[in-house]
Amino acid sequence: MTNEQQADMTSYENFATYLNEPSSISVYQNNIPFKNKVAQFIDAYKQNKDKAAATNPDNSGYSDAKNDAKVELSESIIILTAPSKVALEDAGMPEEAEKLCVNASDYRYLADSDCKTLAKKNYNVMKANGGTLIPDIISQSDLDDLLDEIENFGTLQGESGTQHELSPLLTAAFEESFGPCRKYTAQLKLMGKRYLRTNKPFYDGLIKSAEVPAVNVHHTYVNVTITDRNGRPMEGIVVTLDGGNKSATTDYKGEGSIEQVRCGNATLICTYNDKIVMKSHIKILRGKKNFYTYKLDMEQQPGEQQPG
Repeated sequence: MTNEQQADMTSYENFATYLNEPSSISVYQNNIPFKNKVAQFIDAYKQNKDKAAATNPDNSGYSDAKNDAKVELSESIIILTAPSKVALEDAGMPEEAEKLCVNASDYRYLADSDCKTLAKKNYNVMKANGGTLIPDIISQSDLDDLLDEIENFGTLQGESGTQHELSPLLTAAFEESFGPCRKYTAQLKLMGKRYLRTNKPFYDGLIKSAEVPAVNVHHTYVNVTITDRNGRPMEGIVVTLDGGNKSATTDYKGEGSIEQVRCGNATLICTYNDKIVMKSHIKILRGKKNFYTYKLDMEQQPGEQQPG
């Protein structure tokens, strides 16, 4: 199985453990719809766990970049559509809420072109209802990042060839068993919104227990090129990503590369002689060769830059 699938299974285990705690059961035991949905999730989780034994135990750390891109896109959308759907329903706009898809599996098992079309449709719904959703539920930058990811979806899939040959073998039954788990997790998170006001500690625990652990994707890396203000390569600049313990030092060409990085938003930090000379907020795309170029003026005060 892939690293990502292992991370998903860990999140399901944590979610099931939280839902089965006596303190949690005491909260929702009289909420029959929620209780029944918990039972459905637990059953789906057990099937997923049982079928995991049928997979190839070898985990190379690689996974098909095409599938990775679709998984990441679906997760990016669900993060926005789930709270947006609830907000639109609360605002008395059920027809608009109904247009939003909140099940990740609905994206992951579609043909590539259909997945992109569905993603764009959901983006357009949230954009059209920006007056209701922005900035309290989602931010404009969230929507902008989502649109970039949708537009880049086809490009991301182009580099899957090599990794596909290294991917661990999975049985069809095991792959399919993730669908119900994702579906019921998303539904329980939505149904749990009712506890946001009446029992916030329970709701916070529910959301936290469903978080998927960060995954290292071995074929994703960040490559940085740094020059001075006149375009000359700068050697000896130490490049790190916030929260990580990996770094690279630029060579005589001004280039440095950090491998096996996590995808998502990050802050790139450049230091020289142990002093921070530049920071930049970047978005690392899974399965991509992420290139960033900067010009530094060492005579100016350190500041934040955008890739050039």
